[in-house]
Amino acid sequence: DEADQALAAADADTDAAAATDEADQALAAADADTDAAAEDGSLFSNLADLLGLRQLFAPMTAYADEADGPRTTTVTYYIRERNDGKPGYTYDTHEVKVTVTITDNGDGTLTAVPSYEGETTFTNTYKASGSATLKVTKELEGAAWPEGKTLTLTLAGTGDAPMPETKTATLTAAGEATFGAITYTEADAGKTYTYTITENGFGDGWTGSGDVTATVVVEDNGNGTLKTTVTYNNDDTITNTYKAEGEAEIEVIKELEGSEWPEGETLTLTLTGEGGTLPETRTVELTAAGTATFDPISYTEADAGKTYTYTITEDGFGTGWTGSGSVTATVEVTDNGDGTLSTDITYSPEDATIINTYKPLPTWIDPPVKKIVNGDTPPTAETFNFTMTAGSDDTPMPDGKKGGTKSMSIKGAGEKEFGVIEYTEPGTYTYTITELAGSNKNYTYDSTSYTITVEVTDEGGQLVVTVTGGENEAGLVTFTNTYRKPPTPPKPPVVPKTGDDTPQTGMLFLLGAALLGYGVYRRRKA
Repeated sequence: DEADQALAAADADTDAAAATDEADQALAAADADTDAAAEDGSLFSNLADLLGLRQLFAPMTAYADEADGPRTTTVTYYIRERNDGKPGYTYDTHEVKVTVTITDNGDGTLTAVPSYEGETTFTNTYKASGSATLKVTKELEGAAWPEGKTLTLTLAGTGDAPMPETKTATLTAAGEATFGAITYTEADAGKTYTYTITENGFGDGWTGSGDVTATVVVEDNGNGTLKTTVTYNNDDTITNTYKAEGEAEIEVIKELEGSEWPEGETLTLTLTGEGGTLPETRTVELTAAGTATFDPISYTEADAGKTYTYTITEDGFGTGWTGSGSVTATVEVTDNGDGTLSTDITYSPEDATIINTYKPLPTWIDPPVKKIVNGDTPPTAETFNFTMTAGSDDTPMPDGKKGGTKSMSIKGAGEKEFGVIEYTEPGTYTYTITELAGSNKNYTYDSTSYTITVEVTDEGGQLVVTVTGGENEAGLVTFTNTYRKPPTPPKPPVVPKTGDDTPQTGMLFLLGAALLGYGVYRRRKA
């Protein structure tokens, strides 16, 4: 009983000491001493020192001194591990029975021999766990998320890195993709694992910023839990950038009407635009009719869905030339979704043609007629009539007419024009101008026929006339008529009355009148 009480007291002391580090150290030292004593036979002495059993065996020692022959006794011990409840540990619950046989050697010494029942090794198991969830952020630049597109991201580990059950994540819009949790155990403590996150991308036109690398450092907290520290490159972000390109080549057609291309002439066409990009070279020079093509205009994804308007103008050829006007080109830019842009060009006018028409500036003449009346002064002004006859059917005439005859009258002496004749084409034109004889027998009418020649030439887009056949550069022609007063009839002679009324007397009177009229006629003719 005293031994049991001593053992109980020793247990109490040991339990109290276990609460401190000193107790742990004492127990460790005791374990070491016990193992050594078990080998050299001094276990009892050590146990007596450790557990205070010296007092217990003192009576045995006295009893042995008094007894005849050696005396032997046994002491039974039970060794078990105390569960301190440390997190992460699983304690060994089995028990070891130790029977110590103590023999008095009769020479003042005791021999203690232990006997063990059961496994003498106590095995504790430590387990720790932790997890890390890897993620990546998806951002887009240059375009919105492609309609109906699903992006797949894949997680891969380096070497023997633990992996999650789900190694892929899908996105249908920009945002965060999260993979399944990665579980770590105490075997991973103190290790560093590297993971790579990749994507399958969107296809043509899209470029990614590169893979994301995640580094996981695993540390044991010593309490059954693991600390995982995750770091990323690229700020855990994959940025997909969309770029698209396209070109538009604007051209116009140059045509001429009314003339050939002016010798040595260069025509410059200029392209201008509002709100859009322009080619590096905005002008094209032509030295002959044909197509003028401007440098390509480059567009990017920023232009997709937009419409740009351009205007093509020209400097022209100068006097005599007129253009049909500028050409407008409208470019509609469409994204094909594969990194390319379509450009649809429409023109106004639809044929994208600028027609230069040559028509020299017109010129004109207003041919005058001068009427001179010689001789006596007529009692009243006579009206004289004149005609101008074109030399051909396509000869310009006054009032915008061609061919035929133009009539004009002058009352009395004076000067008057037939009317303005406009010339729009180079050429040589002739006119015949005459006076129509009147019916007044007191006039002598001028029967002269004048031929007027008009030479029309093109001098740098301006028509110039040269008139010949007239009296001046205007083609003046003069007609001279003579007027003679009619003779005054003679007074009849006075015949004395003789009372002779015979027919012979009447005949003599008529004969005298006839002779007088003949004399007047001869004088006028002279």
